[in-house]
Amino acid sequence: MTLSRRTLFAAGGAAAVLGGAAACGSDGGGGGGSDAGGDAGGELSVLTPIFEDSEGKKTLEETIAGSFEGDLSLTVDYTPWDRLNEKLTTSIAGGMATDIFMSGVGWIPPFAHKGVFAALDDSILEGLDIHEKLLDMCRYDGALHALPYQMDGRMIIGNRTLMEERGITEVPATLEEFREMLKEAQGGGVESPLDLYSNNIRQTWVHLVSCFGGSLFTEDGSAVAFDDGSGEAALDYMIALIDDGSTNFDLRAAEGQPRPWQQGKVIFELAGSGIWPDLYEQTGDMVTEEAMSIDLLPGAEGNDPVLFLGGTLVSIGERARDPELAERFVKHLYTPENLAVAAVHGGRVPAVNTLPEDPVLAENRFISFVSENLDYAGGTEGGSPAWMELRGALNPEIEAAVTGSQTPAETIARLKQTADDAISRL
Repeated sequence: MTLSRRTLFAAGGAAAVLGGAAACGSDGGGGGGSDAGGDAGGELSVLTPIFEDSEGKKTLEETIAGSFEGDLSLTVDYTPWDRLNEKLTTSIAGGMATDIFMSGVGWIPPFAHKGVFAALDDSILEGLDIHEKLLDMCRYDGALHALPYQMDGRMIIGNRTLMEERGITEVPATLEEFREMLKEAQGGGVESPLDLYSNNIRQTWVHLVSCFGGSLFTEDGSAVAFDDGSGEAALDYMIALIDDGSTNFDLRAAEGQPRPWQQGKVIFELAGSGIWPDLYEQTGDMVTEEAMSIDLLPGAEGNDPVLFLGGTLVSIGERARDPELAERFVKHLYTPENLAVAAVHGGRVPAVNTLPEDPVLAENRFISFVSENLDYAGGTEGGSPAWMELRGALNPEIEAAVTGSQTPAETIARLKQTADDAISRL
């Protein structure tokens, strides 16, 4: 059997960190330097959309939980992202006493508002070197309700060989110039210059709204803000790129197959950092510094470039049976060893300013790029307790605009009505 770099690291890392310790319920071990309270253990339940595959389960339940100081029994509910909202909503109605929740960027206001995520004392941040921009997405009504755990950045990657064939040395400074460059880059063996649709169309729109200087909601979350022209401008831009021939709505990554960018069908892709492990393993020669450029998506004229940020946040349940134990385990997730092994598994960015030392992470150019550009993080989801209702409506409405079923103005009006209705019920 051929082992991937991730499999080798997970196996080697588990041995190094655990020294052969068993999974949940094992006696303490080394590696959890942040734990307090001696060998006190107990039972914890976790709801998470990540660590969902067999390798991930070993990472969480054996490597991470196994190095916790104390006799810990961990019960994990692995719920995929597309069912997580339903599971959390059900937990409200059923009084589910989950101890630790892992959710997404934008999810804190809705579920903190509903009393699912407990408020955390800021003392939990002691010893954790977390960028303030990441903490902003973890607060609701002035209180901290989560810690950022693993982040996923969105940026433009380019095939340097195809760029050089067209005389392209860098991504232009504005969206307008980027569009003109893509027009000139057509033909010559590529199907389209840009893959814009292999990632979630909702997040692409949110990213572009920020590039046009907008946001989803007002600062206090009490009203929509994307109706200021930025939401419609983002849709117009997505449609213009299709009309220009610079992108193709139907050209996108097929599950389990190399992406159009890897196949040389496009020059550029608006790519998420979480795809690094697959790119590295499938086409490692294409992701070297000599072969691949990485750039922020430019802003519209007069605006800064923007790094879209998604990712996973960690919260403690309002009904947690043992909040002190839950807090100790959350802190345990942030030891350098545990951050490293989790990041290697998922290919995502550890939510700390100083990355753990690890040879596999050091090779991950996306992690380095996102970490170095957090100051440009502006495209994020959420911002209001009404977000989850708007979130559910966005994909079909944006697709309807992009495919010509309705105009951008009609789309923005419909989305605004959805959000306004949700806000009125808060």
